[in-house]
Amino acid sequence: MITGVNHITLSVRNLEESINFYTNVLDFAYWQNGLKVLIFRLVTFGWH
Repeated sequence: MITGVNHITLSVRNLEESINFYTNVLDFAYWQNGLKVLIFRLVTFGWH
């Protein structure tokens, strides 16, 4: 039985569209680490 998820890695075709989707539709916050690596987190859970 799965009790939680810690990390998921996704490769996307269009970074700008993905940022828009995850931040505006799913209400994720993100932190950019380098040119092409983004870390998304649900806003309701905060940064740990």
